Amino acid sequence: MLLNNITPVNKSLTLQDLLGILSHSSAISNVANGIYVESEILEVGSWLSAYAANKDEIFSQIITELENPYQFQLENDIQAPSFILYSNERITIRLVMWLPLQGKLDRTPYSYEEAHDHNFDFWTVNFFGGGYRTRLYDYDYDKVSGVNNEVVELNCYGDKILSPNTVMFYFRSKDVHTQYPPDELSVSLNLIVRPIKSKHQYEFQIDSDALEGKIEARIKKGRYERYAFQNVLYNGLLSLENEKSRQLVHKVSLCNHREEIRLIAYEALLKHAQKKVM
Repeated sequence: MLLNNITPVNKSLTLQDLLGILSHSSAISNVANGIYVESEILEVGSWLSAYAANKDEIFSQIITELENPYQFQLENDIQAPSFILYSNERITIRLVMWLPLQGKLDRTPYSYEEAHDHNFDFWTVNFFGGGYRTRLYDYDYDKVSGVNNEVVELNCYGDKILSPNTVMFYFRSKDVHTQYPPDELSVSLNLIVRPIKSKHQYEFQIDSDALEGKIEARIKKGRYERYAFQNVLYNGLLSLENEKSRQLVHKVSLCNHREEIRLIAYEALLKHAQKKVM
C-alpha cells in the first residue's frame, strides 16, 4: 500500500479534466497490467485529489441524477452505499459513504472489522469528513490456495486514517485491510482499475491484535464457501423444473465473470441432471 499526504490543491479538476489527463498517461494501462511505477501512482493520486476538491461539480452530478429517481444509478451493481460518477471498461470512479455505527444492523452494508483484500487496484482519497481508520497488512497471494480455514501469513503495518489531504493506493491481491467505522459521517472518492487478468478475493480471520510484524490469519471463507447464497439460489431455481430457470442457470455457468460462480452453477446443473436420471 502506498500512502501519501497531498498538499491542498490551489486548482481543482473537472471530471473531464481528470479523464483527459488519465487518457494521456500510461499509469492506468500499467496498473491494469500489474506494472507499478511509484511516480505514476503518486501523480494519479494528486490528480484524483484535485478532482475531489471540485465538490460543487460532484454534488451537482448527484443532485441531477436524483431528479429522476427511476433512472438513479441503474448501472451501479457495487455494494451500497456507493455512487458511480464515471465508469468504462477499464476504470470506475465512485464515491463511498461511511457511517458511524449506531446499531448492530449498521454493519450490514459495510465490511467493518472484516479483514479482506481486493482483486483490483485502486486509489482512494478523503472527500468529506474526518475519514475512517483502517489496519493495513499484506501477504503473498501466490502462496495461497484459497481453501476455507487455510493458514496465511500476513505482515501488519499498523493503523492509518484516511484523513483530509490523504491518498492511499491499494495493490490488488496483496494488500489486506480491516476497516473500522468512522467517528463521523465520512465519504471517500475511489479510482478503481479493472485488471487485465483477474484474481480471487479473500476474507481473513485474524485473532491477533498486534499492530506490527508477522501474524497468522486464516481464510475466513474459501473460494466457494463465500458464495453459499448463489449455491442455494441456483439449486432452488432448478428445483422449480422450469425451462426458463434452467436456461438462466446454464447461462450463468457459461458467462459469469467469476470462475467460482460459473462452477457453482455448473455443479447445480449436473446435480439436477443426475437426479432426473435416477
